[in-house]
Amino acid sequence: MTTALRETQEEAGLSSSQLHILSGFKSQISYMAWGRPKVSVYLLAELRDAAAAVTLSHEHIAWRWAGLEAACALAAHPEMQAVLRQADDFIAAGQC
Repeated sequence: MTTALRETQEEAGLSSSQLHILSGFKSQISYMAWGRPKVSVYLLAELRDAAAAVTLSHEHIAWRWAGLEAACALAAHPEMQAVLRQADDFIAAGQC
């Protein structure tokens, strides 16, 4: 969780106080990046104020809110689309 919160601060400029962590969801994908194995772990959080300013790091060029289908269309990899669908199912089931 410490890493996730740090990355959220670094990549989007959002602090832990701006988030409500949705416990119980965790999804993981493994892949190769630049010739090396990589594992990404995904957790869920709700932004307490949807109007909060997002400040992207130099690693990103844009952001936007998107519904499930739009987010899946933006996700280039089927594994990421699967994570998005798992998260949507988790929320829809009221498990958070």
